[in-house]
Amino acid sequence: MKNLKTYLFEGIVTPERAQISIEYKTSFTHLSTGQSGTAHINIILNKISIWADMEDDWNVYDLINTLYNIILNDLAIIGYLEGHYYSVDIFRAINRDNKIDIVFGIDIPCIKEINAKRNTKIEFNEIRNLCIGKSGIILRRSLRDLTSAMKNADDTGFYCYRSIESLKNHFVYENNIENLKEYDQWKIFRDKIKLKKDDIMEVKSFSDNI
Repeated sequence: MKNLKTYLFEGIVTPERAQISIEYKTSFTHLSTGQSGTAHINIILNKISIWADMEDDWNVYDLINTLYNIILNDLAIIGYLEGHYYSVDIFRAINRDNKIDIVFGIDIPCIKEINAKRNTKIEFNEIRNLCIGKSGIILRRSLRDLTSAMKNADDTGFYCYRSIESLKNHFVYENNIENLKEYDQWKIFRDKIKLKKDDIMEVKSFSDNI
């Protein structure tokens, strides 16, 4: 039998005023890699401690996303039963044997790198002004879906495509082309932002099976 590799994860359930305490064990498998493990999950007054045991080495980010979704899904059951809304933040991973002690930041590296030269103070006001009025409701929905895409790794494709759909609908409303066929709306939208259909369909492919 292989030696088990044990990680300790720390986190918190919010809002903290909705107090929750629960302890249980579960097994899990990563759908893409087929790797598996077991987790002992202990939540005491919203403070999360997870001891995860695996035989194989995992990418720590795959592991945190897997455990995050396990807890979030289980809290969704409790939230349904009790009429509460819960959110989860797992912010630290420790593995003494591999000398790992990571405090997770809030950055999405690929997005931060692309936007490194943008001026948030200036563009915040520009985008906020676009979020006013009826069409602004659609744009705000697009931005919220992008936030959900960054927060929920398993559903990133779904939220990204829904965000693109909202951008298209915002464009349609702003340019008074609601009466055109859906195909023509998409074509005009893509031509305006200089994006190929295949680029959008690639994003859609990650959302179709969710």
